[in-house]
Amino acid sequence: MINIYYCDLSKIAFNDNLIKKYNIFLTKEESDRLLNIKIPELKRNFIFGRLIIRQELSKYLNCSNSDITFSKTNLGKLHLSGKFSNSNIGFNLSHSKNIISVIICNNNAGIDVESVKNKDISKISQFSFTKNNIEYLDYLRQNYLKKQYIESFYAYWTLQEAFIKLKGGSILNKNFKLDFDLKNNQKFNNFYNNTFENNFKKSQPYIEIFSTTDIKNNLQFKTFYLQENYILSYAAQVSKDSNLFIHQLYF
Repeated sequence: MINIYYCDLSKIAFNDNLIKKYNIFLTKEESDRLLNIKIPELKRNFIFGRLIIRQELSKYLNCSNSDITFSKTNLGKLHLSGKFSNSNIGFNLSHSKNIISVIICNNNAGIDVESVKNKDISKISQFSFTKNNIEYLDYLRQNYLKKQYIESFYAYWTLQEAFIKLKGGSILNKNFKLDFDLKNNQKFNNFYNNTFENNFKKSQPYIEIFSTTDIKNNLQFKTFYLQENYILSYAAQVSKDSNLFIHQLYF
C-alpha cells in the first residue's frame, strides 16, 4: 500500500502562537534546529513536515507521536530510529513553496514536489537528465508551446529527484539518472491533448499524468499535476500490495 499525504499551507496564518502549538510534536534536537531557521516559510515547512510524518507514521505503527524518532543517513535521508529502527516502513518528505508532501509505504520510497516556474531552465537540464530526455526537451522547446516544455521539464525533474531520494544519492551522480519516456507515454500525451480545465476538478485537485514501471529496478513511478501549479512524482519499490491512496490534509 502506498499512501501520499499533502497539505497546502498557503492559507495557514503562521505566527509564534502556531509555533508554540505544534512545537510539542518536535524533539529537543528538532526544536533547537527550528530556532536556527530564520526564513518564516522554511520554519513553517519544517514544523508541518515533521508533524505530518509523525502523525501518519504513528497510525501505521499504532503508537503515539512521541514514540516516532528519526536519524539521518550520511546524505541526509530520514529513517526511523529507536524502537522502530528495524521497521520496513519507507517514507520520504518533500516541500516546495506552499505544498508539503509525504509518502509512506511498506518499501523504500522517494517523493518530490515542485512549484512550476516560468523561467529559463535549459541549463539545468544539461547536467540533471539523460541524453534522451535532454534531446526531447530541446525538441519541445523548439517546436511546441513554452508551457508544455516547462511542464515536461518539471515532470522529468521530479521523477529524477524521487528516484534519487529513494536511493539516497545525489543528482550529480550519473548512476542515479534514468530515462523516462514522456514522448511515447499515452497518459502523458492524453493530458496534453486536453486542456487542464477539462481534466481538473476541485473535488479532486490532482491528475495523474504519467506512470511507468522499471522492471529492472523493481520500481514504480507516478507523476501528478497538483493544484494547478505543482508537479509531484514518487518512486517506490513494487510489492504485491502497491495500491495508491492520496490524501489531502488540512490544519
